[in-house]
Amino acid sequence: MTLMLRIRLALVCLTSLFSLIQAFSQNLCLTTEMVQKAFQADPHLQIEFEAFNQWIAEHESQFIPGSEANYVIPVVVHVIHDNGMEYISDAQIADAISILNEDFNKLNSDANQVVSSFLSRVGNVGFEFRLAKKDPNGNCTNGITRTQSYLTYNADDKAKSVSYWPRNKYYNIWVVNSIESSGGGIIGGYAYLPGTAPSAATDGIILDNRYTGSIGTADGSNFNARVITHETGHFFGCLHPWGFNACGSGCGDDLVADVPATSGSCNNCNLSQTTCGSLDNVENFMDYAMCSKMFTTGQASRMNTVINTSSGQRNSLWQSANLIATGTQTGFTQNCAPIADFHAEKTTACTGSALLLSDRTTNATPTSWSWTITNGTQTFTSTDQNPYITFTAPGDYNVTLTVGAVGGTNSTTRQKVIRIFDSNSDDQNWIYFDTFNNNPLNYGRWTATSTPDSPYGWETSSQVFYTWPNSLKVNNNGSPLGKKFTLISPSYDFSALNGSLRMSYRFAYAKRATGSDDRMLISISSNCGQTWTLRKTLMANDLASSGITTANFIPASKADWRSDSLTGTMLQPWANRTNVRLKFEFISGGGNHFYLDDINISGPLSIENEPNAILPFNLFPNPAQRTVTLAYSLDQQSHCSIALFDLSGRELFAWSDLAGSKTSGQHAQELQIPDHIQAGTYLIGLNLNGQQHLQRLILN
Repeated sequence: MTLMLRIRLALVCLTSLFSLIQAFSQNLCLTTEMVQKAFQADPHLQIEFEAFNQWIAEHESQFIPGSEANYVIPVVVHVIHDNGMEYISDAQIADAISILNEDFNKLNSDANQVVSSFLSRVGNVGFEFRLAKKDPNGNCTNGITRTQSYLTYNADDKAKSVSYWPRNKYYNIWVVNSIESSGGGIIGGYAYLPGTAPSAATDGIILDNRYTGSIGTADGSNFNARVITHETGHFFGCLHPWGFNACGSGCGDDLVADVPATSGSCNNCNLSQTTCGSLDNVENFMDYAMCSKMFTTGQASRMNTVINTSSGQRNSLWQSANLIATGTQTGFTQNCAPIADFHAEKTTACTGSALLLSDRTTNATPTSWSWTITNGTQTFTSTDQNPYITFTAPGDYNVTLTVGAVGGTNSTTRQKVIRIFDSNSDDQNWIYFDTFNNNPLNYGRWTATSTPDSPYGWETSSQVFYTWPNSLKVNNNGSPLGKKFTLISPSYDFSALNGSLRMSYRFAYAKRATGSDDRMLISISSNCGQTWTLRKTLMANDLASSGITTANFIPASKADWRSDSLTGTMLQPWANRTNVRLKFEFISGGGNHFYLDDINISGPLSIENEPNAILPFNLFPNPAQRTVTLAYSLDQQSHCSIALFDLSGRELFAWSDLAGSKTSGQHAQELQIPDHIQAGTYLIGLNLNGQQHLQRLILN
């Protein structure tokens, strides 16, 4: 059988057996599936890959075992994180690179423990991987980038867009929280074979943090530690020993002569395994065995041939000029200035809480730290690397961190990064309706987290609203993928509520393309946001209230809005709590603007005759003295009446002179509170065609 025929048969198997991958895959490597997707999207890639394999077969005989050129490969590791376990340490990254260098140079301590049948075939690839010391702009770097993004979860190629360095200069490695798998289970990583990546910006390998090295979040097992070696083997052209089949699905061919045909060792270590008529090379790094120790001489030959090809620009990495450009030439040293950064364990808490601030400085190892935390009237300082600060006064706190290292000093300041709330709730009873008058993000009732990606994120919109005068908007059209924009409500006192609890809201949103993947997470907390319980997740299809819009989305009418609610068990556990907050987290996924309006919290049915209604009116000012304006909008002519109630639902006063038929459109009516009504909390009722709507009024 000719090599070309073998290649074509293998690629036919790749297509015909793709459906079996989910059934047989042992949750290690997603390379076969990702390459198949690339071929389906661009059939020309498959044609080029056939030609590439033919060229390799004709030239790999030129490599003579023992003549390794010791190619140096500049590496950059991109840590894509959401401040979770995936934020692995520099030490864990260094450990992974050390394992990679040992395995590619036959220096791993278990290389001489290979079963005797394959001991003579153990190959030395001769590649050395070095973390870059210069970034693409020539600046000093330690070869590690760290970027916060929600794309770290169930990551795929989109996560790579968060941070990427040119593939002709760097071997890109991405580390994430988890990798997306249509078949479920944990995926350790995946790579694109040379010339098969959908784009230059997706070429490299992506690793689950738990399969990166042997320390830190990795469990230290052979299986986990060698995933980086396995995926790097793919990057330089090695296939699984079973070729393009799925592990365990049948005999396959990896196009390397000294690797026996096998159906694979799927998470086992049976050294006497024979699946295709001869002893399997179970300990091969490209298998799924739990005791991998070796590449074969043939695999070393294949990779040495690949690194001299232009496919995927592999041959540009080791050129002398590129080593100088990336600071990876032998003997080059420099001490980088640090880039100060930190992470707040919690960004909201009650007074009296102690919060941890963690140094997250990059680019160098700090030797000194100086912290200043202030809300303008109260200031804390510390020289600890990771200080605990006990906050005794409410307010928004700015944090400044200055770090020193051998290469210099650096400072960073974040405004209002921590908000400390009073332990007493803002709203002392459960009746609540908010149309976001008085610019709530400015005067502090609602809290929006700051973002480095200005102008994206939450803002007040006075031009777009469902109920006059404002809505809150996520400026999202063009926002970087995976950014999380957080909005936190005032606190509510539900301690007197024994009946049902319901929160409703309106929103408007449009996708920018079919594949837009924005989402909204709604959570609840009763301890000032120190811990949150997720109550609802709305995906892009759930959010879309209008059709696909590429220009800036602006709802054209009320038909472009949707309403939704949290009811029953979603909220009932908090019905007796005294300090309850809601959190809305919008995750950017390539869509358009999002608008939020008419937050309505209601309780027992005896108080609200229409439990499913979102209150359609606004009161201002609120709190008020003796005069308050009631503003509302009607879609059609309606009969209206207005009354004042106490919190039990008993009517205290009715404005009979304001009752009657009202035309469609916007209305604003001034209400004079009678002198005999004492200061306190009341309900204003707007009755529209027999349906009662209530809103709380605080009378000073």
